[in-house]
Amino acid sequence: MADEIFKVYEQEFIELEGTLSREIAGFAALNREKKIRKKVFIDEKITDLKDALSSMEAEVHSLPAASRGQLKQRCKGFKDTITTIEKKYQQAKAGGGQAAKDREELLAGATLDNGRASGKAAEDRQTLMDQTKALEGSSSYISNAKKLLQESEETAVGITGELGRQRDVLTKTGHTIGDIEMDLVRSNNIMGSIHRRLLANKLMMFGVILIIVVIILVVLWLKVISPHVGGSPPAPPPIPTPTTPAPSPPSAPTAPSLP
Repeated sequence: MADEIFKVYEQEFIELEGTLSREIAGFAALNREKKIRKKVFIDEKITDLKDALSSMEAEVHSLPAASRGQLKQRCKGFKDTITTIEKKYQQAKAGGGQAAKDREELLAGATLDNGRASGKAAEDRQTLMDQTKALEGSSSYISNAKKLLQESEETAVGITGELGRQRDVLTKTGHTIGDIEMDLVRSNNIMGSIHRRLLANKLMMFGVILIIVVIILVVLWLKVISPHVGGSPPAPPPIPTPTTPAPSPPSAPTAPSLP
């Protein structure tokens, strides 16, 4: 997308270059009044030419680093073109200024027989000079405004380049955040698995403890409580009785002895 926009600005630059070349080539042949108007026009077109170059440079800064090399070389060539046009323009103005100076000297040295016509010519000359000064003042004001605009565009180009670098940093940061989020998801899954295992181990431990308690209660029931509840009470121990000697049988009567 940025490459297509660059081509649009490049086409505009080429059209402006052709227009300026034609206007500068015919600048020296114009009279003073037309030169003043043409000068304003050419200054505007040169400013438009520089604006197109600044726009192309801004688009180059917004492209990835791998795609900038060839376009930067083309921008450098466009800068050289602007420098050449400005040199030709200065030469055309210098040549035209000398011709205007010669013409004014001829007009100043000319004498007319009719004094009224001479006064009219002087009045027209003064009016033309006043208009020339006004136009030059306007041209100077426009040139200052264009210079300020150019400085603003250069600042905007720098800001655009900085924003492009910040965009790359933000893109890398976004990728890093995505990797961190994936790691967090995996960590949450692992923690959930560990939590479930701990819960299963606790439940298993509580089950084992419950089984042991039940076994202990059953043993106590069988050993202590169950005999008293289900069977006859145990027989009391025998009470010891005192022993008496058995009576001896009566002895037989003895016969009386004879005398």
